[in-house]
Amino acid sequence: MRRVKRLFLSWLTLGFSAISFGSLSTVSSPIVRPVQAAASTTLKALADPSEAPYFCSVNGEQMGIISDIAALLGQKSKQTIELLPVATYADYEAHLKAKDFDLLLNASDAFSSSLPSNYTLTDSYLSVSYSKAILRNAKKSPTTIACLGDDSMEGVYARSFYYANQITVFETMDEALAAVKAEECYAAIINSIYAQKLQNEDIRSVYSFTKLSDYSLKLKIAVKNTDNGVLLNALNNAITTTGEDAINVIVSRYSHFVKPTPTLWDRIYLNPLPYVVGICSLILVFIAAIVILFFSSRRKTMVVANREFERFITYVCQNNEAVFEVNLQTRVMNHYLLEGKKVKTVQQPFSLDHDFLDRIHPDERGAVEQEVSGETLLNLVRIGGKKSLEARVKDDKGNYLWSFVIIQGILPSHSQPENLMVFIHSIEEQKQKDAHAKDLLQNAVSQAETANKSKSEFLARMSHEIRTPLNAIIGLATIARKYDEDPKKIDDCLNKIDSSSQVLLSLINDILDMSAIENHKMKLAAVPFDLGSALANLRDIYLPQCRKKKIALKTHFDIPDSAVVGDQLRVSQILLNLLSNAYKFTEENGTITFEASRSSVHEQTAFYRFVVKDTGVGISEEMQKRLFKPFEQENPEIAQKYGGSGLGLSIVKSLVEMMEGSISVVSSQNQGTTFTVDLPFLLGEEESGHRLKDKKTNPETAYNFHGAKILLAEDNAINREIACELLKMVHLKCTCTNNGQEALTAFLASKEGEYQLILMDIQMPLMNGYEATKAIRAAKRKDALSIPIYAMTANAYSEDVTHALSSGMNGHIAKPIDPSTLYQAIAESITPMSEKPSGK
Repeated sequence: MRRVKRLFLSWLTLGFSAISFGSLSTVSSPIVRPVQAAASTTLKALADPSEAPYFCSVNGEQMGIISDIAALLGQKSKQTIELLPVATYADYEAHLKAKDFDLLLNASDAFSSSLPSNYTLTDSYLSVSYSKAILRNAKKSPTTIACLGDDSMEGVYARSFYYANQITVFETMDEALAAVKAEECYAAIINSIYAQKLQNEDIRSVYSFTKLSDYSLKLKIAVKNTDNGVLLNALNNAITTTGEDAINVIVSRYSHFVKPTPTLWDRIYLNPLPYVVGICSLILVFIAAIVILFFSSRRKTMVVANREFERFITYVCQNNEAVFEVNLQTRVMNHYLLEGKKVKTVQQPFSLDHDFLDRIHPDERGAVEQEVSGETLLNLVRIGGKKSLEARVKDDKGNYLWSFVIIQGILPSHSQPENLMVFIHSIEEQKQKDAHAKDLLQNAVSQAETANKSKSEFLARMSHEIRTPLNAIIGLATIARKYDEDPKKIDDCLNKIDSSSQVLLSLINDILDMSAIENHKMKLAAVPFDLGSALANLRDIYLPQCRKKKIALKTHFDIPDSAVVGDQLRVSQILLNLLSNAYKFTEENGTITFEASRSSVHEQTAFYRFVVKDTGVGISEEMQKRLFKPFEQENPEIAQKYGGSGLGLSIVKSLVEMMEGSISVVSSQNQGTTFTVDLPFLLGEEESGHRLKDKKTNPETAYNFHGAKILLAEDNAINREIACELLKMVHLKCTCTNNGQEALTAFLASKEGEYQLILMDIQMPLMNGYEATKAIRAAKRKDALSIPIYAMTANAYSEDVTHALSSGMNGHIAKPIDPSTLYQAIAESITPMSEKPSGK
């Protein structure tokens, strides 16, 4: 607003003569003041004071093109027009809202929508054109237009072309232009007379001006409806009778500019090339000889030095994320940037806080600030010292990356005082690798400690679990010796020794199974078996125990297939483990439900679901997360109260997964537990199922083989004695050998058909069981291929069974020897010679 006032004062003082470098001259005219006519009424007129030179208030005087035209129209219509005193746009808006005016001198058709209903527009009396002021060489791209308020002439015009969200409002034209200069708006809308004034005022203006189309704002007078249109008609007549020349005379007073004559400096500014070329040519001619002489002697040295410096800078830029050279005296920083194979230098002011400390992570800033204070940097330069540190530094994307920072002082010289180099090298990847390695090490240590702790607890628990039945076996054997004359007492001790032996065997089997699973040595058999019969056997095992403990055992088996193909031993092991846990953790008067059914059939595969449900103590949610891990039990109290190795469920899950099945558990404490196992089986032939059932009809006890002769190969004396005694108990004659070589020799020395069966240990000196069997099968005798050979060994895994069969054996009997299993295997091999008597 101050600038506008200065412009008008300049115009008035000079008498509107001519403008040169900011001064304006027009035809001589008195200053416009409120007009006094001979009419009996005084009309209050309002105009926008922010639209110089059309209307403006300067030191309380209302003046401009509109005020002069209003005076002329007042004279012609014989009206007294008094201009309301408005100094600012805010005063103008206040009068608009108050409606305390008779005439609005800067109205238009576009403005009419904002007028109250009791005002009517006259004919147009003046056309106002507008221009757009744009900043030369703008660096930003703002999206809004700067202009005056909504009810100003400029604002009304701008809203004819732009939406409201494209416009930023300012009180004065100077403020609008300043916003363009500050690149807050991309252009300002100003009237063309003011634009021409600015353009002539400053030849080297930072703005470029473009006239906006051929459309101009048609100014009209808004007349208050108070006299049935008499005033409106009078003003329209005045506008009609006022010639266009008279209006143009008034406008020319404010718009007749004389283009200033450019000075030499202006010419140089507008077209510097010829002058620069001329001056440079003179200077070059003058100093060419001196330059040639001066630099010829140093050319080679400088070329080499520059080449070495470029190589150095290129190298350090390739190996560092940022390279700076700082002049502490001038506070100027050179930032070296590698673009392709060339180094680009960007020079900028240097601030220790802004350019360095503000980029350090807040956690390290305090320590770094102490290390690189201003005094420290000066000392580095004075002595040519170096300082290095590690910190997280913010990159261009705003990310903090671990970096190694080197600050190297350069000894001051005449041409290069107080300089230092700063190299920033990212070590983020190495830090991440170190952190990852540290995490891996910590996790490995933690896992090892956890595993060691679990195994230590397991060994301690196993020591207790193994020593308990061992103590019973040793103690009961001692008691049996003392009561050698009391058969009843001895029989009781032997029964308890047998029970403790089964417990010990179960523990050892669990440990061996877990070891085989962990070492991927366990193999599954794939033979036909009667699933329904196997489930019935499991039920028969636990039914008496449940009755004894007063637990209700409910079973439901829906097995439509007579035979399925799978590993009967491992299926039974899975279900026995689940039944054992249900029995162990269910208190007296509880219930165990054991169900099995076929869930679906797909081609030759049947899917069976097995459910073991109990009403026992249940499992906590925390324990369910680690339920199937080895060596895990809920707490030491549970382990002490119920016993067990903590391996059973881990073995179950591993076996289920090996069978490509699934197992799930649903449980809550004191609400019982439900285990669900889904297993796939290949369907076997129906005859196989019948054959399996027929085998079950053979008795397991009270065999009499009537003196059939068997060859036994066993290297352990005690095991040999046990086996011989067991064979004699069912009337079998036994020839004992100590190893495979002796067994082979005995067989070859015997008559054909002398031995009805061979029992072969596997791990023996001189010749093992597999080698002996292959040698026997290879013998040139009629009975070499037909004689039954059974492995009788402590190698009890399924792969051991497979190995035995592939070596030419007929079957496999695992140690410890179960007499009924042994007798049944013998019976199946030499059935014609066996006979089941009526009594033992």
